Amino acid sequence: MFGSTHGARIGGDGRRRWAEKLAGLGALSVVLVLVGAPLASAGVGANLRLAGATANNTYYSVVNGCSTLSKALSTLDPHSGGGKFAVSTKASSCPRSSHLNGSEALVLGVLGDLIPVRMHSTSAGVRLNFSVHAHFTDLATIRGSTMNCPILYQNQSSYNGTTWFNQSYASASCEVLANVYVTAYAYLLDESTGLYYYPVTYGTTSWSNESGYSASYTGFSWTYSNPAYWSQNFSYPGSWTNYSLGAGGSTNVSASTTLYLNGSFAGSDRYVLGFYVTNQVFSEQAFFQGSARADLDAAHHGGHEDITAVTVY
Repeated sequence: MFGSTHGARIGGDGRRRWAEKLAGLGALSVVLVLVGAPLASAGVGANLRLAGATANNTYYSVVNGCSTLSKALSTLDPHSGGGKFAVSTKASSCPRSSHLNGSEALVLGVLGDLIPVRMHSTSAGVRLNFSVHAHFTDLATIRGSTMNCPILYQNQSSYNGTTWFNQSYASASCEVLANVYVTAYAYLLDESTGLYYYPVTYGTTSWSNESGYSASYTGFSWTYSNPAYWSQNFSYPGSWTNYSLGAGGSTNVSASTTLYLNGSFAGSDRYVLGFYVTNQVFSEQAFFQGSARADLDAAHHGGHEDITAVTVY
């Protein structure tokens, strides 16, 4: 199942557009594209020049059970704004002899760029353009019946000098799941005051692909041995919750998005523009017999996650 979300997922408090300010610029406005300026300049892909920019990339991975993880490509050139990310994950049922009931492979990679920008008291804001070209693939397969989800029972008793208190808890959680998520967001920070500005978005900033099946069960009860407390006895017989996300598939993402970070500025303050693309690739198998695979390629065959322009206006 494929979906997209309009608007930044992080920094929601700053989504309001200052439409009246933009409209008020009129014919007297001057759009300053910082070509050759000491802080940032506009361009496309590898031709973008972001003087003084620094990369702020992070990478995290988990591999458990009988899962595999390909060598990841996770890189962003802070000065050109060119980003690339690619990885493949797979989780499968382990042999019975291993006595392992689950496998998972998770990759969380964030491509980040911190870009100094020069603002003036007459500036209305910063416009950031970025482009994402990527290929998503996910596949989840269950072998056997989805009814084969074991319930775990737990019991506990304690005595307080007056009554025995008995608790019972039953739970189950089984799934085969594969998903890919890509999300982009930005902020503008006034380093002199600590004030953050968040973007108004034109275009899509979040993409996902997900497949799989999950089943969960919860039931519980507690009882007292002393009849004086029997009115407080309680029992919840339990119920199953099942989710189906489909068998999976693949999709191509090709998007260009514009972010506006508007406000009032002081020419004497220092400002930095932060831009991030978060990539999550996840495969999991738990108790159900089966396998899951998730791939993200935003690096090959023209794939990328690029800043394409930074404009102060």
